[in-house]
Amino acid sequence: MKSSEESSQDGKTFWGIPGRWEESSPTEAENYSPELQPEECDAHEEWEPLFHSLSELENAPPLRFAIEGFLQEQGITFLGGLPGHGKTLLMLSIVKALLEGGNLFAEYEGFRVVSPAQRILYLTPEVSITPFRDRMRMFGLLEHVKDKKLFVNTLSAKEPLVNLADSRFIKAVEGADIFLDTAIRFMPGDENTAAENKQFASLLFALFRAGARCIIGAHHSSKGGSAIRNKPKPATLENTMRGSVDIGAMLSAGWSVRQTNKGTNRLRIENVKARDFEAVDPFEVQGRPYLEQNGRFRMVSPPPKQQAVVTTRHELARSLRQHGLSQQDVAKRLEVDRSTISKWEKEWKRTAQSSGEQP
Repeated sequence: MKSSEESSQDGKTFWGIPGRWEESSPTEAENYSPELQPEECDAHEEWEPLFHSLSELENAPPLRFAIEGFLQEQGITFLGGLPGHGKTLLMLSIVKALLEGGNLFAEYEGFRVVSPAQRILYLTPEVSITPFRDRMRMFGLLEHVKDKKLFVNTLSAKEPLVNLADSRFIKAVEGADIFLDTAIRFMPGDENTAAENKQFASLLFALFRAGARCIIGAHHSSKGGSAIRNKPKPATLENTMRGSVDIGAMLSAGWSVRQTNKGTNRLRIENVKARDFEAVDPFEVQGRPYLEQNGRFRMVSPPPKQQAVVTTRHELARSLRQHGLSQQDVAKRLEVDRSTISKWEKEWKRTAQSSGEQP
């Protein structure tokens, strides 16, 4: 905004809008009266394209998860925790689940992979190839590199990739799930600077416009945050995701990761941000010896059953129908016949009638 002196001398514009000041020395926008011609106000065809049409709103796709209740499609998910608290291993566990299907954690029917990955781009510019290769081998991921479903860029690459706007990278993102380990390595500047975090958020959103399906990042917690092993504080978005508030604002989901036992690599995972979905209560998974045995964390302290995400196809179908999906869409998503959905709906109605509830 111009200074008072400059505005009184100009007297014609405020942020590029023609008009006049009500006072001789204006200091706020409320003192400014824009001068617009009637025909400018009625020219709907000039400004309506800036907004969604009724058809676009009515036909907008429903909220979709790649991993039910954990990883949203067309959304940014961050795992926050201190260095050495298991974020990368959890990221690789998510990669394995997305490529191979099934459930994210062994011995737990929740967090089911709804839609397997077509391609995964894993960027980790702060780790060299050998230790990362060994981690991939533990998870059984090298075969997916061979099948060209998993692409990895490390510190040892001929061109370590830190510029997400690289034109070659943009060509690879269509239909892909992108893993940033750690996210701070791809930020243009100081993580505590709001302007630079907004620039980072704009870059990530641009990847969605280029066709990316999911973006998953590992991010550091503050040293005084929830990830401290001794006397941990309650996990919040602010103490789980270090940096300015813009980092938390851009997330569809945020998960706090805290290692509670180093020997068994036991992790306490707690949701600190859930946009447009109800997250489960905190739960704990364990790495050793299960990662060495089958490449999956095991659920050892599940969230309360009554608050857990929908885990069976029957329950998931009911939830999706209640959210407006057609029988055909639900059947396709759950890989069952449409007649099966119709049969389940009849069961729901009979149960609702007998209990006096809404179907």
